[in-house]
Amino acid sequence: MNAIMFTKVLLYCDGPQIVEAKDEIGGYYIALLVDDVEGRDRFLICGVRPQSLRSFRVGHIDLRRLILERPTLEWGLVTVDDDTVGSLLHPEVYTESIEEGFLPDSGFFLNELSHDVDDAAIKAHERNNLVLELVVEPPESAVGHRIHAETLAGLLVNFQTLIKHSYKRVIRSIPAELRSFLNRSDGHIMDVFVPAAAGSFAIWLESTDQEGAVIKANLLQESPLYQALDIVNEFFSCNESTSDTLRLARRYKGHLSGSYLRLLSFLKEANTGLEYSWATPHSLEKKFGKVSIDQVGRLVAALSGVSNLGIEEIELRGQVDKADSTGRSWRLRDGTTVYTGSVKDDGPDLDGIVIGDRYVFRCLERIESIEGTGKEQRSLYLVEREKLEGASND
Repeated sequence: MNAIMFTKVLLYCDGPQIVEAKDEIGGYYIALLVDDVEGRDRFLICGVRPQSLRSFRVGHIDLRRLILERPTLEWGLVTVDDDTVGSLLHPEVYTESIEEGFLPDSGFFLNELSHDVDDAAIKAHERNNLVLELVVEPPESAVGHRIHAETLAGLLVNFQTLIKHSYKRVIRSIPAELRSFLNRSDGHIMDVFVPAAAGSFAIWLESTDQEGAVIKANLLQESPLYQALDIVNEFFSCNESTSDTLRLARRYKGHLSGSYLRLLSFLKEANTGLEYSWATPHSLEKKFGKVSIDQVGRLVAALSGVSNLGIEEIELRGQVDKADSTGRSWRLRDGTTVYTGSVKDDGPDLDGIVIGDRYVFRCLERIESIEGTGKEQRSLYLVEREKLEGASND
């Protein structure tokens, strides 16, 4: 048996009880706490097949079977000091049968997952992270497991943008004392970890901010990303009813509804419907949603008829350093953040604004996607202005 290093605690109770380990050439091991030697933890060590370890982690096999079905007869014992965790360990090696006293009882599963739990929940438990699967059926997938590069890019960008604006909506609703702790600018971002799977073209993603998706959930029961995807579910759950979709879009009127319309418009152009499912490490089942190509066309037509659907009212505070009454353009500075915009057609005149003084600008913000870049372009239109008390530099 090679020297090993502990890599991940799978069960902790007053200390590590079950631990994953690896050797220097990538072999996998399981370590089980079996004894205490003068205050030092003693672990049973045995090699395991990667697929068997995965099956144990997601609840398909119990711990006793994992150990008894190890690929070699070798097993070992190692005594661990606190200062040796993370260092190479050299187990005492044995080849005879493992003593019954060292073996766990039958029926010990790492979690409560059943054998028929769907892939999203399994992957969430396996990766200890929030995971999301997207499935589309563009025309090119009918003749092979393929998708146009621009379709793949557009799908990821538009769905990620929908999550982003949903995430921002959630953050605004969080109590102020928690908002600064959880409000990460990249908390909504997800990474692709499996580019495709068999069947229709499928993509697997997981939270980039694993700490926010998993650990911070303990503060709120549900992390902001979890709650953001719940809002996404609201949109996809009412696709059968145009009137329900319109009511929801008006409820979330602004960038969130606008990003949903842009996603649907993309799906219409790509001639595909969409299915998705997602789960967290604390889930025993997935959440899911879908929209068919027929529904896409109907919903795009209905939502496109709602005036100013994607426009939000926002309030900006800062120091004015430009006010061009002829060109009807302005610039407002708040610390290192700079806002620029124009005046709404029926908006206020810029004459009389004192450069250098602080104002409140109430604006309409419109977001449009820049084709082929995945970026968004913001336009600000001044509706009302108000000078802040005590703002004059005179």
